[in-house]
Amino acid sequence: MTGQRPSTGTGQAPGSSRRTIAARENGSEGGRKRASVYSGDVLSKWASHGGKAVLAKYGPNYFTELRKRRKNYPKQDESPVVQPNWRKIQAWEKGQKGGLARAARYSSECFREWGRIGGIETRTRYGKKFYREIRKKRKYYKKGYLTRKTKMRLRKKYERLAGKASKEQNSAIAGLWKVAAKNFVT
Repeated sequence: MTGQRPSTGTGQAPGSSRRTIAARENGSEGGRKRASVYSGDVLSKWASHGGKAVLAKYGPNYFTELRKRRKNYPKQDESPVVQPNWRKIQAWEKGQKGGLARAARYSSECFREWGRIGGIETRTRYGKKFYREIRKKRKYYKKGYLTRKTKMRLRKKYERLAGKASKEQNSAIAGLWKVAAKNFVT
C-alpha cells in the first residue's frame, strides 16, 4: 500500500470530498458568491461569451425557437435572476384580495359614486386645468375614445349630412343622420 492514498470508504480521495462540500455550499448561494467576488463587467462578459458560443453552435434562430416552445413563463416571485421584494409581492396580493372582497360587497353604483366624489375632490384641490394638463401629456388613447371636441365635430358633421339628405328628398337617410347626431349631444 505504499504510494497509494488512504481510502475514505466512498471511492474518492479525501480532498475531493472537501471540494464537493465546498461546491455544494457555493452552489446553494446561486451565484451570489461569484457576483460578490467579480465585477459586473466581468460577469456580463462571461455571459456574452456563453451566448456567443451557443449562437455559433446552433445558429441565429435557436433562441427564437426556444421562446416559441416555452409553455410556462416564470412569475415575478419565481424569477431566478430578479431578487423578489417579498413585502411588495405580499402587499400586491393582499391588495388584490381586498379589491376582490370590496367588489363582492359593493355594487357598481357605489364605485361610480366614489369615483365621482374623488373627481370632485381632485377638481376642488387642483382646479379645472389639472385634467386639461393631464390630457395634453397623454400620448396614446384607448380605441374608440372620444373627447368633447370630437363629439362636437361629429355632431356637426352628421347634422350637415342630415340637411343634405333632406334637401335631396331622401328622408330615410336624413332621419338616420339626425339620430346619429343626437347620440353625440354632450
